[in-house]
Amino acid sequence: MMTFKGYCIREIRVESNINQIKRFLSFAQRNKLSSCYISLYVAIIATSWEQQNLYSIRVSRKKLMALSSIKSITTYHKCIHNFVSLGIIKYSPSYHPKLGSEVQILAIK
Repeated sequence: MMTFKGYCIREIRVESNINQIKRFLSFAQRNKLSSCYISLYVAIIATSWEQQNLYSIRVSRKKLMALSSIKSITTYHKCIHNFVSLGIIKYSPSYHPKLGSEVQILAIK
């Protein structure tokens, strides 16, 4: 395991993800976002953890919907569209059945 300034790289990643989620929860509370948004954002962060990449992931709609327990495709697309509008993520759809769409996690202001 690699270390950086006395911290294990894995610890830094966990700390960074926890801080991202805390900032998002504060943002969600200020903007009165529903639980669908929170569960989808946590699913995106969990996928970034799984792929060992903090800021950019490739993932299918089906996987994110399953992780976030969103049943409606309309709700999923509404949440993604609003995330892009709010500057939370950058979303590049992929129409390839196996490749998955690219989601870049942006800094929350």
